[in-house]
Amino acid sequence: MSVSALADEAGIPRNHLNRQYADLRLLFVDILAELERADYALPIAPEKVTVLESLVANQRVTIQQLQSSARDWKTAAEVFIRSYQALTIELANARRQLVNHARRNERQQETIERLGAAARDSGAFTSIDIGPE
Repeated sequence: MSVSALADEAGIPRNHLNRQYADLRLLFVDILAELERADYALPIAPEKVTVLESLVANQRVTIQQLQSSARDWKTAAEVFIRSYQALTIELANARRQLVNHARRNERQQETIERLGAAARDSGAFTSIDIGPE
């Protein structure tokens, strides 16, 4: 990249870059010279490229497995939540039925006691005849 290309990319005339921003121009030239001296493109051995590509492929497989596992866990959690909600409703219904049954038993017991008391009061059952002895 040259100073002209930098000026074009910035959208300013080249002479503005040279006059108004002389310190930036000098910094740019210094950095460019340093990069050219250092040969900043490091060569990579083909074997290393192959190893890195296989590592990347393995990581992609691992990512896919983890994403699949995450979907499975999410589905399991949703099923668990629905089951929990259904069981909660069933428990509430069972409790309500138990309370109703207990109330019915209390009313029946009260009725039996009232009838027994009424029968005792009227003298209808003074003794029970079971049969010949």
